[in-house]
Amino acid sequence: MPVLVKMGFLPFITWCVMAKAAKTPRYFWPQDTVAARLLQRLHADEKWLENLSQEAQQQLTDCLHAHGLKLEAISVSHHELILAIKALAQQIPLHAACNAFVASISSAPAWWRDVLPACALAQAMPVHTYQAYSAHSSTCRQCFMPDETETYAPTELWTDHQNCWDYGTIFGPLHTWFVLQQALQTPLLHWPQPHTLDVWKLDEMFALLRDLPSKLRYSKVRVPLAKLFGINQSAASSLLEALADIGFLNVPEHPGLLESWSSAATRDARPSVRVEAGGPLAWWQSGMGLNESLIQQCFGHLTVPTSEPSLPERAPPVALPDWAQALLQPPKTSVSKVRYPHIPAEIAAGDVYAVPLENGLWVLLYCHGTWLLDTVKKPVTYAVVEFLNAVCTDFPEHGAWNGVGFQPRGSKRSHYRCAGLARYSKIRRIAQNVPLPQDTTAIDLQAACVFTKAADLAEMASWHFDLD
Repeated sequence: MPVLVKMGFLPFITWCVMAKAAKTPRYFWPQDTVAARLLQRLHADEKWLENLSQEAQQQLTDCLHAHGLKLEAISVSHHELILAIKALAQQIPLHAACNAFVASISSAPAWWRDVLPACALAQAMPVHTYQAYSAHSSTCRQCFMPDETETYAPTELWTDHQNCWDYGTIFGPLHTWFVLQQALQTPLLHWPQPHTLDVWKLDEMFALLRDLPSKLRYSKVRVPLAKLFGINQSAASSLLEALADIGFLNVPEHPGLLESWSSAATRDARPSVRVEAGGPLAWWQSGMGLNESLIQQCFGHLTVPTSEPSLPERAPPVALPDWAQALLQPPKTSVSKVRYPHIPAEIAAGDVYAVPLENGLWVLLYCHGTWLLDTVKKPVTYAVVEFLNAVCTDFPEHGAWNGVGFQPRGSKRSHYRCAGLARYSKIRRIAQNVPLPQDTTAIDLQAACVFTKAADLAEMASWHFDLD
């Protein structure tokens, strides 16, 4: 049976009602390789690499190099990049990219979806010289490369690539090149093949798009599409943009890249400033339908199952070599969290608070009293506070506030109305009923001053203290 022949599809409105109760499937599996896990750890903790031994750093570097990745920033010219993209695209048959696109729905890591739009762009894009978009923009109007020479970090590209369902469609040459070269790290014989559930969901997606009421724009279409795949609307917009760029959405005056080349400037055009998506999606309406001939060309070799298959079993995790296990293991010992003393009570005049700074220092804060703001919902109580002239290298000892005056901001005293002081656990009340410092005057609690939040007091300390 040819693909995308859907039987008994419910009307659009009925489907939307039913989809709300559907269980969100665990789609979009992450990439599971040694290099992927190392990069995930590196992305989560930038200081992790610095703390590794030279031997461990070398092992990590060698592993990334084997996957075409480097830790160092790389510069590439416009001419070099375009030639590299064209050379990579010649190595990828269309059917392999199409199968990877379908497999990315449920049985393969989601980033394989990007291979087909990347191939479409790479194969359609002509070899061209750099052409500035305008006198005020250095971006190439043909391919959207930001400049004649671009510097990039491969690890950042990898992170964007892994988040492809939220990242957006293939738009620029650098992402296109990265997608293709990463895909070719896997031999073509081992590229993912669609599972029966992948084919079923692909068919459901096209059936949904065919059965839409007319004159719906992408902002409305993404809602049921997001429900179909259990993804957010941003990811659904990204998927629609990819479908349009490839050419599966029928936009006769703005064809997709598998049919003809359109410059980046053309694809960036929109019917109005209120439309966020670029072309061709910017011009598409549901009544225009789908490019059925192209869909048949790309997916006609697939057979739709007669009933919905089960979600494919996730493959077992890739076994890590001993050296990688050692790198990714959490520390054997953990330091217990220090609990600093705190006096629980209502906010009152004479309170002194200890405020921690990011550099390990502490500053003192004096409370003059409270100020009440009567809002529509409920009254809000603000603590009226002022910094004391004391910087401590450790948690302040008892009496650290004795003999200490107020710390000015510039040449004059400054107080603040602070919200959330009683709820912010990092700031600790260390004293009560402390009198005003000698030779200081009480402030007018009703006088105008800056509003702030307890969480921002540490940053605001830099307004008063030279902490360098």
